[in-house]
Amino acid sequence: MLYYRLFSYLVVLLLAFLLSFLFWKDQLVYWIALSSSLFVFLGIWFLVSAKVKSRKESFFYAFFGLLVVLSGIFLFILIENLILKLALMLAVVFSIYYYLNELFDQYFKKAIFQAEKLWFYLRINQIMVVFLAAAGFYGLMMFLNFSTVWIILAFLVLIFILSWYNDYQAWNLKISPFYLRLIVALVMFEVFTVISFLPFIYYLRGMLAAIFYFFVNESLHWYYNSARSARVLWTYLLFSLFLVLLILGTAAWF
Repeated sequence: MLYYRLFSYLVVLLLAFLLSFLFWKDQLVYWIALSSSLFVFLGIWFLVSAKVKSRKESFFYAFFGLLVVLSGIFLFILIENLILKLALMLAVVFSIYYYLNELFDQYFKKAIFQAEKLWFYLRINQIMVVFLAAAGFYGLMMFLNFSTVWIILAFLVLIFILSWYNDYQAWNLKISPFYLRLIVALVMFEVFTVISFLPFIYYLRGMLAAIFYFFVNESLHWYYNSARSARVLWTYLLFSLFLVLLILGTAAWF
């Protein structure tokens, strides 16, 4: 067990080492993105597959780590402020560290309620990935004039994949998880399209997309929770509305 614990630390250290080159070797950004995301993917796969025999489940966990790293590097390319770049990379490294720690506790320690903690991590970090990816997509549209149609379709695919990381097995669904994921993706597709017309900087647009994804996701968790309370849903709604109004009220419109 000690070997796998040390291995999880090694993955984080090597990830931090690879990402540090982004600050010195801009011309290597694509190779760093490929190598670091692939390294994290294989590292998580190796850790999980030691206890899990299903390749699908190993891929499930490993692919999420890849999404976190790629989305972080994606936004990193567009940010110019050095402090923000450093904060972003630290957030990515810490997120992967926490993820590996939760996976280790789940499959090697088998701590009580650890599964709930792991699903909570996936639930929260979906929002982070949506923010990073959406901000990056909006940045491509603003600065590099990428095709809006292809960007929106790419975001649709991303949301469909991300919604895979909801604990549908714990829900009493009256609808196929596939169709539920498709509905979530289509809702966010519309939200992303509407936000793209707002005259905001790319990271504020990304925040708005993440807030809406948070509300949609948490509303689903509330709806399929057997002990749901209307007060919880109102809390999600008011909190999301407050953040949206805060952004709309403080942002420079023109």
